[in-house]
Amino acid sequence: VIRDYRKDGELSDSPYASFQPKSMTDPDRGYAPWSYMIRLNPGTPAVFEESLLKSLRAEAPEWTFEVKSIVAERQDYLKGRFIPLALGGTLAGFLILMVGMGLLGVLWQNVTQRTQELGLRRALGATAEEVRNQIIGEIVMLTTLALVLGVVLFLQVPLIGVFSFVPVNVFLSAIALSILVIYPFVILCGLYPGWLATRVNPSQALQYE
Repeated sequence: VIRDYRKDGELSDSPYASFQPKSMTDPDRGYAPWSYMIRLNPGTPAVFEESLLKSLRAEAPEWTFEVKSIVAERQDYLKGRFIPLALGGTLAGFLILMVGMGLLGVLWQNVTQRTQELGLRRALGATAEEVRNQIIGEIVMLTTLALVLGVVLFLQVPLIGVFSFVPVNVFLSAIALSILVIYPFVILCGLYPGWLATRVNPSQALQYE
């Protein structure tokens, strides 16, 4: 019994596995192993790799040998996994920033066009906090409607089996994470337009054209 064994790397799943010793002369083997892992004593100098390669080439000159440390293999593996994620995350960050700037501009324009309405509400006795909550509440309501529609469409993907190799819990986690990110982001974008709405002077707003 050993610790978790991840055949395809430390980021992969850890299924149950069994190991059976095989001899080079075992007729059931059918092929020679393509790689060996050698554990060295601490402090072994790097020149050992060169002497090891010479010994291997002397034993099997028709073969090609390559020696790599497990540390280098791990770094290459992690780079291959994280570089696409980093590129995708950077692209997603720029897209979210553009969406935020667009949303901020739309809300700003909306508040400007509703100057008379907001001024009339202030004149009728609404406080600045109530006006700000109205603007943010409208944003949250529209966001909720959009999320409901988006979730319904997104759930069709696992139902029709387009990505059958992806577990259902991955889709559910993506939905939960999206909700946790979208609501604070939308509210943050609505803070400044909401603040602008509270600055509307009732007497000037009623005469605004």
